[in-house]
Amino acid sequence: MSCIQQNDIARAEFFLDSVRDEPDARVAYFNGLIAQSRHRKDDAVRYFGRAAELDNFNQELTSDCIFKLIGFGALDLAEKLNRRSAEKTPGYFGHHFCSGMIHLHRNALELALAEFRTTAILNPGLPQIHILAGQTLRLLGRLGESEDAFLRALALAPNDAGLHENLAALFMDCKEHQAAYEHAKKAVSLNSQSPMAWALLSSTARELKLSDEAMSAAEHACRLSPEDPECRRSRGTMLKELGNLRAAALDFDFATSRRFAVSPDGFSNMKEHRFLSRAKLEHDIEQLDYLHAHRKDERFLDLGNVYRSVLKDLPESLRTDILPVPHDVPAPFNQAYNRLVNLQPTGFSGTALSASLDTEAVENDYFNREPGITWIDNLLSDEALAALRRYCLESTLWFDFNHSNGYLGAVFESGFTDPLLLQICDELKLRFPRIFGRYPLMQMWAFKYDSQLQGIQLHGDVAAVNLNFWITPDEANLDPASGGLRIWNKAAPADWRFKDFNSGDDNAQSRIHEFLSANEASEIVVPYRQNRAVVFNSDLFHATDEFHFRDGYENRRINITMLFGLRNEASTTGQ
Repeated sequence: MSCIQQNDIARAEFFLDSVRDEPDARVAYFNGLIAQSRHRKDDAVRYFGRAAELDNFNQELTSDCIFKLIGFGALDLAEKLNRRSAEKTPGYFGHHFCSGMIHLHRNALELALAEFRTTAILNPGLPQIHILAGQTLRLLGRLGESEDAFLRALALAPNDAGLHENLAALFMDCKEHQAAYEHAKKAVSLNSQSPMAWALLSSTARELKLSDEAMSAAEHACRLSPEDPECRRSRGTMLKELGNLRAAALDFDFATSRRFAVSPDGFSNMKEHRFLSRAKLEHDIEQLDYLHAHRKDERFLDLGNVYRSVLKDLPESLRTDILPVPHDVPAPFNQAYNRLVNLQPTGFSGTALSASLDTEAVENDYFNREPGITWIDNLLSDEALAALRRYCLESTLWFDFNHSNGYLGAVFESGFTDPLLLQICDELKLRFPRIFGRYPLMQMWAFKYDSQLQGIQLHGDVAAVNLNFWITPDEANLDPASGGLRIWNKAAPADWRFKDFNSGDDNAQSRIHEFLSANEASEIVVPYRQNRAVVFNSDLFHATDEFHFRDGYENRRINITMLFGLRNEASTTGQ
């Protein structure tokens, strides 16, 4: 063991050679450690499995072997050996710990949580078990209980840097940015070599408008670990806010290529890979069928059939219900689900905006309709529209599915970064300087809708100017008088918090409707047209109009949104 700890593997092998076949769990365990250090996975699994099967030294060694098998993804073997060892030594906390880890890897989150809580009862002084419980509760969205678990761990290990990182991430989820910032600062002070601590410090400082500190922390994170996707995302977010969109896109592209890469082992701690909905799976099946039809690539057909089998076996639920990915799905599903299976860059060259646009008429109309509303037909050139539509139809970038009405999102931070999109932004600022010229692009996304479900509820956005344009052909729209956007002529009050004017929950929606009624707000309905853009003061409340589109993948309504400038900066004069 001493040789292994000193990384003198050759000497360790020399000492073990004479006893290699002895029926002693320690011998098999040490051989497993050597195989692990040499990245010989199959040998490591064999040796750790033998050590746990012998189970003739102590409980700790057996449980550590089982834990290592879990890490290698040998879950069935780990489960069998853990069950057998638990029968031999009932009541030992390590068996419950390993059982929890097996359930966690299989995405049986409630079962994992139950085992972690049993472990905590048997061994309450183990900080790691409270941390695991907190992480599992966070995945389940039970943020208050997650905080309680992390705080129990903190009482046992106040100087654990990783624990402070967990708390910073949790408080970011809770929108408690000051608390998140304090824990990120503490994590950095305890472990200044942790890239994640610096990335979290950047994210939390950015939320508190500490831009210099946020940029400095992001750069430091990337210096420590230039290949870490979270570090690159944190720097990309700051570069975006500073207006350096192309540098931001490079960081976002890199992070997306790692975070959403097709995974050989299929394991992920990201919510995007641990949960699904019927609506999401139905979209993905349609997209895979579309790719197979257009690319003649059998891997898309095979994967689509795997998705169909998973969809068929799902428990009864609403199409929009968010469900955990079942633990017994086929391996190809876990490897590919909600990942970057295909990316179709536009490869566009040329002018993005239509040559026929009447700049003066559009700008005058926008500023004459206080506090700023207009719409533009034939926004893009035919070539740009076709390229952008192909990009949205063929790229598996629709990672965001956690919306009550079942629509899917592709966002700038998660790879919605094609150069054509940035070119459109640049050309808008040049062609319509009075509307867009003074504002940087702050955010960009696309939404793709289900023809049987509804669109986005009443809300406002955090920006000065909102550009929203549609790219699905008019033939898909069964009612040309609808399907577009409804905009009210009242803005969200300046003292309302983001969640007050940008939330779909019933309380927020009721408050918005009461505000609009009390202020006698009127609405403008802009009907759907392909290649039509609606431009408006982003503070104004707006919602997707009722729509009736044909069934079928190519008929799904797609809108692209670009937000320019900061809230309450919108000009109403055009000067």
